[in-house]
Amino acid sequence: PAAPPAVPVADPGFPYGEWQVTGVVDGPGGAEVWLRHLPSGATLALQPGSPVGDLVFRRAEYDGSAVFDSPSGVCRIQVGTNLTQRSPVPAA
Repeated sequence: PAAPPAVPVADPGFPYGEWQVTGVVDGPGGAEVWLRHLPSGATLALQPGSPVGDLVFRRAEYDGSAVFDSPSGVCRIQVGTNLTQRSPVPAA
């Protein structure tokens, strides 16, 4: 009997929903956004120009959000939300 064709496994991509923004600071070394990987507890601090998945951190905002470049445009992510919970930033 012929074996059934192999089913391709979809690449799950970067796990944006597993990374939460825990802080946005503007300290002596410049702006940073702090992230926590919820399943493992690992932390990550990004400076402007640093990538995470296909997002690139650009700046911190005083309202507690971080601004990222994404393939679909500039977006804002609030502290306490994960990297899938993005709001578009209108073009200036």
